[in-house]
Amino acid sequence: MPTQTTPSRLPRWAVRLLVATLPVLLVAGVAGAAVLAQDDPAPDDALVAAQGLDAEAALAAVTTTTPPPATTVPVPVTTTEPPAPPKTIAPTTASVTIVSQHPAAVQLMINGGIYQLAPGQVLPDVAIVASPEGHDIVEIRMATALPCGLGDSMDYFDAGGSYRFTVAIAPGVCDLNGSAQFNFTVTPA
Repeated sequence: MPTQTTPSRLPRWAVRLLVATLPVLLVAGVAGAAVLAQDDPAPDDALVAAQGLDAEAALAAVTTTTPPPATTVPVPVTTTEPPAPPKTIAPTTASVTIVSQHPAAVQLMINGGIYQLAPGQVLPDVAIVASPEGHDIVEIRMATALPCGLGDSMDYFDAGGSYRFTVAIAPGVCDLNGSAQFNFTVTPA
């Protein structure tokens, strides 16, 4: 929808001020002329003679002057459209091959997706939603001993990219049962 404006040489605030004060100024000018006419009802003969008028006509001109009618100045009207809603960017995915090299069953969570992995299992071409802010969230825990886990948040995946996500064994124990600790690596495929 186009915006309608009226061209003006004065700023809007100046026009509004002029419109608001014009009647007051006109009344004050007429009242001042009337006061002057009452103080000196006889116009200066030399001034009247220089203009080619007689004294009575000059006095009549001073005392019978009426103010011009008040005029209204059109105020520019502008219309604005409401702001557009923010655009949402559809999440895009990365293609990830998930490989478990851990000797125990693990539960893997990547950006909210949950994957149950058996020892040695490979999940090819898993569509992982990449975080647009660069905060891919990874959590790994033992499938049988849930208190044991590992988590991280980092920019691991770019939309449209291909990656290999490997769950591996790490030094140390994960729980009181002696389950092996785990780690992971993310590499471009």
